[in-house]
Amino acid sequence: MTMPQSWPPVEPHPTLGYTGQLPAIEATSASGQLPVTPYPGYPPPGYPPPRRRVWLPITIIGVVLALIAGAVATALSVTGSGSSKSLVEGALTEAGSWPAVRYHGLMTNYGRDAVDVDVTVVKGELGGTLSRPGGGRAEIAWDSRGMVLKGNRQWWSGGSSYANYAGRFEDVWISDPPELSVVQQLAALEPAELKRSMKFDMPFLWDNTKAEKQQLDGKDVLVADQMGRRVFVDASTHRFVAVDSTTYGSPKPEPLRAEEADEAAASRVRGVAAKVRESESPKTTSQKMNERADVDGTVVSEQPCDKGICATITLSNAGTGRMLGTIDIMANASKVATLPLDLAAGRSTTIQVAAPAGTRQPIYWSFWTREGS
Repeated sequence: MTMPQSWPPVEPHPTLGYTGQLPAIEATSASGQLPVTPYPGYPPPGYPPPRRRVWLPITIIGVVLALIAGAVATALSVTGSGSSKSLVEGALTEAGSWPAVRYHGLMTNYGRDAVDVDVTVVKGELGGTLSRPGGGRAEIAWDSRGMVLKGNRQWWSGGSSYANYAGRFEDVWISDPPELSVVQQLAALEPAELKRSMKFDMPFLWDNTKAEKQQLDGKDVLVADQMGRRVFVDASTHRFVAVDSTTYGSPKPEPLRAEEADEAAASRVRGVAAKVRESESPKTTSQKMNERADVDGTVVSEQPCDKGICATITLSNAGTGRMLGTIDIMANASKVATLPLDLAAGRSTTIQVAAPAGTRQPIYWSFWTREGS
């Protein structure tokens, strides 16, 4: 059964079944520059030729702009981070050839106990002095085995640590003083160590580091702040002149001044810490705090005695610690004198006394020692 067709038949495509040579029809694009060759029978009569998008000039312009932007970025990198990196790296490389470096200036022990430092740093060792207001002064030496320090009484009494033990710590070498962190920071400023800490082998870390021109001690310097530490370089000679002692803290304190030290200064530092350990046998703070004096004595008197030397007191310290305090001397149970007493462990001393006028005869002599810093 044949169904009736309810829609008009589809007319064949004009080129369907065409086997002859296709004609070349030239046309121009909207820009009038590029030829367009349409397919045979296309476009249909009455339709304008298709327009072709022009990509080549736009692509060329984009490539040129990208090259220009890259050149500008490269120029900024060279004049900015590249120059500051080269400046600081060159200054520290030169400082590494010095016999030693002398650092001096103000430091703080993690924000406490501000001290003036004056030290000479060589590879793996340092030595010098620390001082604080009120006459406090300490000698220090450091090497790979650690630090030793010997301070006067004002040094210990003026600090926030161990002030009550100033008498025991006075003028003796200590192997673990609270200023150890200060000295470790100074040791890290040896030019080779400082250079390693600046991460010159990672140039991208210097991308935002610029060398700024400032004044230091009345001279022009270039300052680069990298990894939280400022390095100061002389603007004219490009020599290393100062550095921050730490990488933390804001605002930054005054930097430590740096200068070249000669071979004689370097030789005074080398081996000092080892010699102190060998000859002085430094003790730890705990050992010194646990030391105790054990003082005993005898009295030899002249009877009767109303003038001149009437009694000789002999004292000996059999303890492990220094006796630093006073001795009260009594005649017939009445105090006639109070004298300072400073007696090292294992040592003895003698004291001669006279009887006060009018003292009842015979005289019974006695004494009492009291420890106190």
